[in-house]
Amino acid sequence: MSIYIPNAVDEQRESSEMMDEVKLISFLLSPFGRKVEIALRAKGIAYQVVEEDLKNKSEILLEANPVYKKIPVLIHRGRSICESRLIVEYIDEMWPSAHQLFPQDPYDRYLVRFWADFLDHKIRGIGIMCADQKGEMEIVREEYKEMWSRVESGVGELEKRGMVLCEGKRQVNYVDVVMGSWMPWFVPLETCGGLVFPSLDDCPALHRWLRALARNTLVTSTFPTSTQMMDYARKRFHLQ
Repeated sequence: MSIYIPNAVDEQRESSEMMDEVKLISFLLSPFGRKVEIALRAKGIAYQVVEEDLKNKSEILLEANPVYKKIPVLIHRGRSICESRLIVEYIDEMWPSAHQLFPQDPYDRYLVRFWADFLDHKIRGIGIMCADQKGEMEIVREEYKEMWSRVESGVGELEKRGMVLCEGKRQVNYVDVVMGSWMPWFVPLETCGGLVFPSLDDCPALHRWLRALARNTLVTSTFPTSTQMMDYARKRFHLQ
């Protein structure tokens, strides 16, 4: 079990909130567990991580999430909150005095949710197809390329609206959280699965976004080491 304690405490936050016990049942290499960790750190919330063995699921996980039996699960005030997107929304609403992860404007909120869901579903789906060799691999690689082309157009709009992390904007929102959660997987997907990440020339807005995320310690402090990622990816891609 590891414990995260923020360096600074928001003086406006109620002391009762800070004293709440917050536990996260997760797995170090899971992008969905990482999504919740980035959200918690962005909000300045102290929490404990209970590392789960996915091959031998613990009683605490099975009791906390009896429906899906999956990570991540947030335990707060003795209650379990499941599914990463719903957990992040819960965190944002439960601690409103901290920086808000979702925009207040309904259309901006929609855009953030849309692109965050797109990233989660597409990267996960393509990665699984590639690892399990389901389908024609050239088609899978072409779908990966097309996905980033679509993200590039979306990032351009989000950037204009000031809704992604960039030069001069230091606070993350939900779509930043989701992109940050997947970043450790990009090199293993290319090395082990042949999924080539687009070049700077092809996707300049995407690369600007990733550079800004890579400079944000709240995001990068949740990353596993490159060795941990590659060792796991080789097993997942049946390379060892």
